[in-house]
Amino acid sequence: MTGRTAGRLAAVIGGGFGVMSIVTGVRVLAGVDERGYPVFAPLVWFNVLMGFVYLLAATITWRDAVRGRAAAVAVAAANILVLGLVAGVRLAVGGVAAESVAAMVFRTGLWVGLAATLWWATRQQPAR
Repeated sequence: MTGRTAGRLAAVIGGGFGVMSIVTGVRVLAGVDERGYPVFAPLVWFNVLMGFVYLLAATITWRDAVRGRAAAVAVAAANILVLGLVAGVRLAVGGVAAESVAAMVFRTGLWVGLAATLWWATRQQPAR
């Protein structure tokens, strides 16, 4: 797979996930979607804001896979950090549903996978 192909695929996946994050998060915050578990509002806000960051990262990646790999790494790192914080809050004081932690594990894994794919596909190309 070429860097350009990987970049386009990663951009579509990341951008689509960004749109889904925004729509789902806004629906939860607006009370349109009811979850069967307690919602940790700071996490929902983070996910909505990150949805816009995902769209930015997707745009960068669509245009340039080498720069996109840096964007994907940054997004993955932010998700790893917040996953650690959310898991820590759940273990220390509760108030964060297991479903929320599982969703963060999924989104973190997705972005780690996109970053790894972009790194692999562009490994012969120098950073710009």
